[in-house]
Amino acid sequence: MNLTQEALFAALTKPLSKKAIEHLASTVAANHAAALLLDLSFDVNPQVAFRAAWILENLCYHHADSFAVVADAFIRRFERQQNHSAQRHFAKILTMISRLKTGKVNKLTLENQEMLTRPVFDWLLDGMVPVAVKSHCIQILANFSVQQPWIREELLNTLDFLESSHSIAFFAKAKQIRKQFQKM
Repeated sequence: MNLTQEALFAALTKPLSKKAIEHLASTVAANHAAALLLDLSFDVNPQVAFRAAWILENLCYHHADSFAVVADAFIRRFERQQNHSAQRHFAKILTMISRLKTGKVNKLTLENQEMLTRPVFDWLLDGMVPVAVKSHCIQILANFSVQQPWIREELLNTLDFLESSHSIAFFAKAKQIRKQFQKM
């Protein structure tokens, strides 16, 4: 299938199943259309942006080589993602690529981490950002703390500050990260 911008946009305007998302990720990879997908993840239509970000996540997970082509652009544009539904997928992608030992896309230099640290903390502190995004932000920052030790203390202080005003799920993730830090 030859994937055009119009065809991809049209596909993103309709509800999609997980299977359809995975198929579109394969189609994007086969057509070298990762840059187009990244652009659509910032579309003004929130549903189009959400679906594009979901496919981008699948592209990163299942077609890492195709995602690698846009990894630098993804990193540069990360903080500009304002769609909370798309942020969930952006944060999950960054969680995947920030794992030093298991990251499928090795694009996170120390400079990249430094550039991303502030927006990730911003999302963590933003009262409007959903807890699922915040959970990924906690993990991203924990991953970054391996190369940037100052983040560990700042993250623990932030978790102490936020725990009382968040859900059980947030508390559970905070507890998991504390245990992870104790093992380091």
